[in-house]
Amino acid sequence: MLDNSVASHELTMWRCHGISLHLPYRAQTSRLRGELSDALSQQQKTHASAQALQEMLDAVSAHSSLLEETQAKLRAQVSDLEKDVEHHRRLRIDEKSHTQAELAELQMQLKYRSQDLEQITKTYGKLQADFKAAQDEGERQHEAAEQSRKREDAAKNHAQQLQTEMEQLQERADKMELLDVEAKALRADLVICAEETRIAEEEAVKARKEAQEALSTRDEAEEVVARAREALSGVEEKFTALNNQLRVTRDCANERGKELDHLSALLHERQLELQQRSAQVLELEGRVSTRQAEMEVTVTNLQNVLETTQKQDKLRQWNHAEQLHQMSTDVRNRLEFLQLECSRLQTELEEMTRVCQEKELRQRHLAEELGAKQARICLLESRLQAEGSVLST
Repeated sequence: MLDNSVASHELTMWRCHGISLHLPYRAQTSRLRGELSDALSQQQKTHASAQALQEMLDAVSAHSSLLEETQAKLRAQVSDLEKDVEHHRRLRIDEKSHTQAELAELQMQLKYRSQDLEQITKTYGKLQADFKAAQDEGERQHEAAEQSRKREDAAKNHAQQLQTEMEQLQERADKMELLDVEAKALRADLVICAEETRIAEEEAVKARKEAQEALSTRDEAEEVVARAREALSGVEEKFTALNNQLRVTRDCANERGKELDHLSALLHERQLELQQRSAQVLELEGRVSTRQAEMEVTVTNLQNVLETTQKQDKLRQWNHAEQLHQMSTDVRNRLEFLQLECSRLQTELEEMTRVCQEKELRQRHLAEELGAKQARICLLESRLQAEGSVLST
């Protein structure tokens, strides 16, 4: 049928151009068969090209579906990360409020201890004034030296007892200093936990922004698809380069993820340390209550001793009064030494605060690098999705 149609078409063309139809029939048939074979071979080539193009489109469609599944998994991971960060943020807020309340209570207790120390200092001053009055009265009653010598041994024993009590007070003051140091260390740990909570919140905000940017790049990807249709021949090379770049970027992201896991482990360790500090605070509260009771008993004993001393100091000699005055001077020197130690501890606390700030800057820098890597991953995935869409069309 195709030969007949071709022959009739040729016959019509010859008639239109006034060409004679007296050529040999065999020559015409041979020429028509040659044209027919050329047309059939051209049709086979076209069919083979169409089949190859269809196979390429199927492969691109499969890869595009794989990219869509990967993108869905990434979105699910980002959502889980946001939920975890929100949960941790709420836990940090609760722990921070609880710890601040405990710190306020500790500061109040330290204030009470300072008031007790001031009261003891005033008592020492009063003792010094009483000693001076006893010195004056001892001069007026020099004629009662015989009775004073009889009671001198008793006064010496009492002085030794007073010295022992002063040493006990010094030991308690040292213990209170240790409690103050532990409270300052706990305050520094709380500052570190608060900063780590703030860093976790910033990372959550960055992750949320990156998810929004990934959604906003979808419109841009459609424009890229329209432009990429004109460059179908170079898609495979671009796709290979993008895969290599994505592989390198994913390796970097895995490294940053490991660093983030390390930071999470450090944060968990800080939480455990904070719990231990809370237990230590409870133990310190028990110790403080015990020390307060002991100090109340000591103050009562000192008052009793003071009353007894006021009765006996009238018979003491000048040398004994000078000895007591020297004891009060030693107590004053010890109090000044304690004040200097408090100043030194304050300086060490400022140095620890500076070191904590440097650690915060380093952690913030790592978080920014991780955010940049995640942004690059999102951009590369968008480009891969755009290329897949081009291949599918």
